[in-house]
Amino acid sequence: MKSKALIACSVLAAGFCAVAAAEYRPEAWNLEAREKFAAHRYGVFIVWGIYANYAQGEWYLHNGRLDRDAYERMVHGFYPSKYDAREWARIVRKSGAKYITITARHHDGFALWPSKVDDYNIGSTPFKRDIIGELAEACKAEGIELSLYYSLLDWHRSDYTPGRAYLKQPVSGMKPNYPSYKRYMMGQITELLDNYHPINIWFDGEWDHLDKDRGGTFDWEFDDIFDLIHSRHALVANNNHRAPRPKEDIQLFERDLPGEGTMFSRHQPLLDDRPVEQCDVIQANVWGYKIGENRFLTPEESVALIVRAAAKGSNLLLNIGPDGSGQIPAKAVEVFEGIGKWFDKNGDSIYGTKAGGVSMGKKVVSTRKGDMLYIHFLDPAVKEFAFLLGGKRTTVKCERAEGDVSDIVVRFPLGGKVPAQYVEPGSRQMWKIVGETCKNPGNAKDAIDGSLTSLWHSHPVPMAQNAPLPPPQSFTVDCGAVREMSGFKYTPRPEGCSVGVVDKCEFWVSLDGKEWEKAGAGSFPDVLGSRKTRKVVFAKPVKARYFRFVATHALPVNDRLAVAEVDVF
Repeated sequence: MKSKALIACSVLAAGFCAVAAAEYRPEAWNLEAREKFAAHRYGVFIVWGIYANYAQGEWYLHNGRLDRDAYERMVHGFYPSKYDAREWARIVRKSGAKYITITARHHDGFALWPSKVDDYNIGSTPFKRDIIGELAEACKAEGIELSLYYSLLDWHRSDYTPGRAYLKQPVSGMKPNYPSYKRYMMGQITELLDNYHPINIWFDGEWDHLDKDRGGTFDWEFDDIFDLIHSRHALVANNNHRAPRPKEDIQLFERDLPGEGTMFSRHQPLLDDRPVEQCDVIQANVWGYKIGENRFLTPEESVALIVRAAAKGSNLLLNIGPDGSGQIPAKAVEVFEGIGKWFDKNGDSIYGTKAGGVSMGKKVVSTRKGDMLYIHFLDPAVKEFAFLLGGKRTTVKCERAEGDVSDIVVRFPLGGKVPAQYVEPGSRQMWKIVGETCKNPGNAKDAIDGSLTSLWHSHPVPMAQNAPLPPPQSFTVDCGAVREMSGFKYTPRPEGCSVGVVDKCEFWVSLDGKEWEKAGAGSFPDVLGSRKTRKVVFAKPVKARYFRFVATHALPVNDRLAVAEVDVF
């Protein structure tokens, strides 16, 4: 996986795909395989290699600034005595997942199968057993499918051409030779295809070099690689954080809900002509095993990831890293068991479904299969959900037992009609910015997007050439309809910076956008010590279509200022 996104212009990428798409037509087997893959909706990602012995994550060679030769001595100490492929496959199957994707070779170059192309592999360890071969047999026995991850970049071989994400510790003896390195890759990929028959090859690491077809100077010669994979009737997936090329059969999103662009894919458009897969983690912010990270998702949080992905028309590849002994962490096993119990009751609402098309943000989402709409109530506080059916407002209620925080699924027959989104007049879905006093450029929308990680701020443009803009600064919102307001909520900028934290503000309202009155004001002297959401209740409720948030003071005084979120109630 990637520690920091390296993204090219999506317009260029989309333009390339549009041209190339006219030249490439997937064969019948390919289209059938794509459809079958999309119907799975849920798989398990296993990131594992000799780095598991270090217990510091899969990027430890890079992030730990280790000497490569010293790191690679671990090949002589890798003996995962508890590795049981059949047990792994059984845990995955019981969790409800339909396939496994495992790192056959990660960025450190170590292969989990006895490759004849390069001796840096499992055959050089005291363990010697074919990890990938045993897992392939176990998957077949348990009735699940196998996908193989393969890193395009390599921190081991001297003929690899170092790029953006190469090792922080200098390596001597490098002799970049891409034709040589490509022969090595093609040889290993051929071994994986012919020996283990995966449903797809899952690439990672292209972002180390910007390819010529993306406006860069490097040529990965992907046509040759992808044609090899297709010749064995396997699919191609490429985690490149950009629009997929025509021969890339699966579009990947890393830790992003497809189309939302909140992490690694800010400039990655969501296409609708092929399967989509989002990958995410169970152990917090960790792909490979890390002994010091004790935060794990709950079963309910994991199910919510799967459901939200399915509601976007996407598979979810949920990751865990086994430890150096070959065991899946006990906490993760508990999570998988919880997911499996939910799937036993609700698998029909995920497998083979498409995006439902109606939602209430992340609180209520939907999937659809045939004439059945599956409404997923993810937020225990939400008791009902409204959508349009046949042009009429339709309300579905959720009955939940006290203390139950799981996803409650309500099955709703559509009767041949197509559901459509219902928007409550004046609700946030209708809001739009109609004025702001400073533009950077025009980012006030980030203060009403529901995300605490994005923010409105008063940096001038360009920032480096101008002094910060002091208060007062404001932005104005059209709610789209007249609504009643009893007060407002204000969330300061997130932790990490104490510059420009708004501690005093005013809230103005208007019916027509012309006549304005001040409805309330807030003063928060402890704002630097606490970034919690602040709530200001008006002296009396008001009816308004427009509101204006005015930052009147910030800490430090007269410096730039920022606001994470503003809302009304």
